Amino acid sequence: MYNRVKIMMEIGKLEVRFEEDSKVIEELSNFCDKVCKNDILQVAIAFGRLQARIGEKSEELQTINCILANVQPVLDISIDDLELTVRTYNTLYRNQIRDVKQITEMSSEDWTKVNNLGVKSYAEIAEKMHKLGLEIAPFGKSTEVS
Repeated sequence: MYNRVKIMMEIGKLEVRFEEDSKVIEELSNFCDKVCKNDILQVAIAFGRLQARIGEKSEELQTINCILANVQPVLDISIDDLELTVRTYNTLYRNQIRDVKQITEMSSEDWTKVNNLGVKSYAEIAEKMHKLGLEIAPFGKSTEVS
């Protein structure tokens, strides 16, 4: 995903530069909040608003834009990059689940077939997917009638 530390450093530089402009500081705060929540779409929208507010091609904005431009598509994100607990990561890995796309394609019944996957691990995965703006099938047998 993107390098939050580098982005926060550039935000800090902009805060110092625009400390007298409350509107820019408000946009910076909003952008920072979106970055911390890891919502890529909202980060892009907030960045656009920040660029419009500053109205210039600053070095800090160019650096942030470069970092954001290198974000890989959400479905291609590897489970290695999800910052899962070791147990949850190992469970997915041992069951040949390697990326976000595979996770989102799983049905409720598929989740019950994952060896050593408990409710806590499922909840952790669901939370990570939610942070990426994705939803996954509920854990357990589907109640749909065929």
